[in-house]
Amino acid sequence: MVSITEDEVRARFHFDETADIGNTEVGNFLDEAVAILSQAIGVTLDKTDCTELQANALRNLAALYCYCWVTGGSAAGLNFSIGDINISESSQKTFDFIKASVEEFIRRNKSKPIPFVVAQDDGDLT
Repeated sequence: MVSITEDEVRARFHFDETADIGNTEVGNFLDEAVAILSQAIGVTLDKTDCTELQANALRNLAALYCYCWVTGGSAAGLNFSIGDINISESSQKTFDFIKASVEEFIRRNKSKPIPFVVAQDDGDLT
């Protein structure tokens, strides 16, 4: 099982702990990503004990929150606003790719309800 570090989240956009965003903020965004993705897929995730696939999705969503924070944008759940800030085309492509990856994780991992089936009891236990 995998445990996620703040450095792994920052690495998505090549952020620096000192110049861009510290461990406290990254940790808070990672906690929010855990809550949002857990609710989205109907499974409780744990950032300290998860599969690599889950860790990747958590890193990605937390990185998107970090990106918004660093650029002055905002994020709520899975909705992101960059505002009027000019960002490079390559940064936008990276942002879009990571966002699509999170959305795909949710689509593939959303728990499906277990059907409730009622069977007729014919009374024959032999």
